[in-house]
Amino acid sequence: MVSAAAGDVDFAVATAFRLSQYTYLEPDVVIFPRASGIPGLAADNVRFVVEIADSSRHDMGRKASPYASFGVRELWVVDAVVTSL
Repeated sequence: MVSAAAGDVDFAVATAFRLSQYTYLEPDVVIFPRASGIPGLAADNVRFVVEIADSSRHDMGRKASPYASFGVRELWVVDAVVTSL
């Protein structure tokens, strides 16, 4: 678990996140150190990323693998499909 004061972190919505020279993903939300800013956003300093999906299969599989292989420590996948009770 990463703990930080509210002023120490920032977030961006639907921003391109560069994992390597040729690998980019666009998470729905990314939380990162305020000191690094968007230009300094990297797999080794991102706090966590959030993917919101209507089908979590893609986000839990194809998108989760690059995050893990490049060292992103935490990925949250929110299943946005609402089922009736």
